[in-house]
Amino acid sequence: MTKREINKEVGKTFFLADDDTLAGRLIYISGIKYFDEYLNGKDQKDVRAVVHVKKRPKGIILGLYKHFSSKKFAINYKDLKHVALMKFNRYSILKINAFEHPIYFGLENDNLYRLTNYFSRLKQISFEENAKVEIPENIKGKLELFLKKNTDVLQIKTNKILASKTKRFFNFIIDMCIVSIIEILFYLLFNVSVSIGFLLIYICYYSITEGAFKTTAGKLITNTKVVNSDGTAITNVFIRIVCRIIPFEALSYLGKSIGWHDRFSKTVVIDKKLRKNLQLIE
Repeated sequence: MTKREINKEVGKTFFLADDDTLAGRLIYISGIKYFDEYLNGKDQKDVRAVVHVKKRPKGIILGLYKHFSSKKFAINYKDLKHVALMKFNRYSILKINAFEHPIYFGLENDNLYRLTNYFSRLKQISFEENAKVEIPENIKGKLELFLKKNTDVLQIKTNKILASKTKRFFNFIIDMCIVSIIEILFYLLFNVSVSIGFLLIYICYYSITEGAFKTTAGKLITNTKVVNSDGTAITNVFIRIVCRIIPFEALSYLGKSIGWHDRFSKTVVIDKKLRKNLQLIE
C-alpha cells in the first residue's frame, strides 16, 4: 500500500502523537496477499524482516520492517471484526478477522504478555484471549516449520541434541575462571570478602548471562546453549541459579545422573552443531 492509501485507511499520526507499537514479537504466517508476494515463499527471517503493529486514529498498520524499508498493510477499525489468541504447548497463534480472509500470526509463548497487554489496550478492537477457535492444520504447519527452522523447537527427542558431559565440564571450568578473575579484581579494588564476593559475582554472572542472553561465555566457546526441556527459550533461570549455589551441586552430574540445576529447572543444555545437523537431515 502507498503512504496515501495507508493514511486514507487508518489516518495520520502527528508530531508528538502517542505511538503505540508492538514490535518484533509476531511471526507472519498468512492472510495478507501483499506480504505473501513480497516474501515469495520465504519467511520473514529469510528476508531479515520483523513484524510491527502500529495503532493509528482510524485503525492499525501491520508492517514488515527491514532495515530502513518496510512493507505496510492498513486495516480500518470498521473492517477489523475480531482478534483472537489461541495458546498451544509451544507457541500461540493470533487470528485477525478482517475482510473475507483471516490474517494469521504466530508467536513464542515467552512473548504472550507483551502481545496481550498491547491488544487489551486497544479499546476499538474486540480482543479474545485464550479463544477456542479452530486453527487450520496448514496454518499450524507453517508456524511449526518456521519455529523448527529458526528456533530450538524440534520435533525430535531432546536427548539426540544434548551437549556431552565433556562440553558441560569445559563450560563449568571456563565460567568459573571468569567468575574467579572478576572476584579477584573486586577484592583488589574494593577489598570485598573473598567468600561473599565470589557468591555475589557468581549469582550476578549467571543471572546476566543465562537470564538476558540465554548462554554463558563457556557455552559460547563450546557452541552449546541452555533451553527448556521442550526446546523453547529458557524461563527458569532463577531456579537454575539457586540450585547452583547448593554445596557440592556439581557432583550431581557424575555418572549418568541429570544435574540438579537442570532437573529442578526443567532445562537442558543442547549442542548447537548436533541440532543443526539433525535439522538438515529432517
